[in-house]
Amino acid sequence: MIRRIFLIAGLLLFIIGPVNAQFFEETRMSGVGNPFFNVEIFRTISDDQTTGKLFVYASIINDDLTFVKNDTLGGFRSDLEWDVSVINEDSEEQVAYESVRKEVYEQNYDQTNKRDKSLLFNVNFNVPVGAYIIKMQMRDLFSNKIVSRKIELEMYDFQNAPLNVSDILFIQEIRYDINGRIIRVIPRVQNNFSKKSSMISMYSEIYSQVYPRKIDLRYQLIDEKEEVELDTVVSKELTGPVTPVVVELDMRLLSKNNYRCVMSLPETDDEVKRSRGLSFFWINVPETSEDLSLALRQMRYIISADSLDKYEEAPLQDQQVFFARFWKERDPNPETRTNELMEEYFSRINFSNREFSGFGNDGWLSDRGRILIKFGYPDDVERHPFEMDSVPYVIWRYYGLRKIFVFADRSGFGDYRLLPQYQSEEYR
Repeated sequence: MIRRIFLIAGLLLFIIGPVNAQFFEETRMSGVGNPFFNVEIFRTISDDQTTGKLFVYASIINDDLTFVKNDTLGGFRSDLEWDVSVINEDSEEQVAYESVRKEVYEQNYDQTNKRDKSLLFNVNFNVPVGAYIIKMQMRDLFSNKIVSRKIELEMYDFQNAPLNVSDILFIQEIRYDINGRIIRVIPRVQNNFSKKSSMISMYSEIYSQVYPRKIDLRYQLIDEKEEVELDTVVSKELTGPVTPVVVELDMRLLSKNNYRCVMSLPETDDEVKRSRGLSFFWINVPETSEDLSLALRQMRYIISADSLDKYEEAPLQDQQVFFARFWKERDPNPETRTNELMEEYFSRINFSNREFSGFGNDGWLSDRGRILIKFGYPDDVERHPFEMDSVPYVIWRYYGLRKIFVFADRSGFGDYRLLPQYQSEEYR
């Protein structure tokens, strides 16, 4: 394994492999010259109400495409081919297939590297109830590079249920006809929201063998600790066999980073449920004052207390300028699209929050979180959970730095603290 070493404010950072929004860790497959794509699945009933219908969406950003100069029309052109096959998991037979080819034209070169501009693909198939494997392949026809993805899923049994519901689909746009009927739904293929200051729109379809009638839909937002933060019921008039439902959620009501949105039909015998994950993260610079203040506090291990005090309560614009300048000055490779050092630092923050949070504190403030953020992931972890005549303890060894840290759980509830005799290791 190759390690890159960065030096910040005297600290060595090793790259080895109410709560506000946190840093978004992009996949390592994007931005490296391959046609990487994100996928979204939507299962509903077919137009003739005789079977299931599967929608498969793919989104690929401009920065992951190969553009060539277009001598005929000017500007730049990219050419892609997306293949989708549906395999019955039991019989291993292909039951559906479609290939879609699309070209992208950009007049200006700067647009070819945009990470906030994307191309959307979609296909749909009528698929009966059963277990399936969805195999997808995106081919860049100029570079001839290929990215493949696979998803396993179960198609719902719509035909034998008097009342049923589709998947939840987070949407970025809905188009209506002159009579107010929905004619097109444009999904969000990535359910990551970078700003808690607007509404989330969710789309689903209710199938009922009996209509007209009025039903209740229950929506819950459940956090990572399985605690329900939002619980609401929406009433809907069903006027036909398939009724579209659009629900909007105010993101400002939410205080956590990760949720499952669970939609259910309480009046069904087994309470039919559908769920979809959603998350709140910032990407380059936090967009709200609360998130940016938190990010600055999380930098306490690498910036001076004076700078922290000065900017933590500063106006949002001043905070953003300081944050961007701080990391730009320490970017180990300005030629790349990402700041690898900033990405590594806040990835460690995220890891610490996931693994070490508890007892009313975020993981980045714990002893283990602080040591991991400063020095990286240990080379060796030795656990002693059930030693005779000893409280549970764990030993972290950093061979390259010649450091050892021992954390003990004196409470017996997983609250591991750095032993006093090892505190000098942190500063030597």
